[in-house]
Amino acid sequence: MKIAMIGQKGIPAVYGGVERHVEELSLRLVEKKMDVTVYTRPFYTDKNKRSYKGIDLASVPTINSKHFSAIVHTLLSTIDGLKKDIDIFHFHSVGPSLMCFLPRIFKPKAKVIVTF
Repeated sequence: MKIAMIGQKGIPAVYGGVERHVEELSLRLVEKKMDVTVYTRPFYTDKNKRSYKGIDLASVPTINSKHFSAIVHTLLSTIDGLKKDIDIFHFHSVGPSLMCFLPRIFKPKAKVIVTF
């Protein structure tokens, strides 16, 4: 099963509840032999880093702005995920969850999870 984590800044968690949640959840899913990809922002996680403790990292560009970083990153991450064989799209936080309709339209067989 292939799972995409979208909406967080990245991992490893340096601060913040969302990043800690994504890291802990991803590590547990990897232990259960799930294929987890965490979409990261280049100003939070080194864009050249491709994996972390068995978790695949996908660095996607964004605008380093307080107001646009999350939504731009989420849009680009979702588009990237739509090109891949993803079974579950897991969106984290309120703002990024606005993009959860995209996989529902363009990949209706994939499951979509939203965590606030």
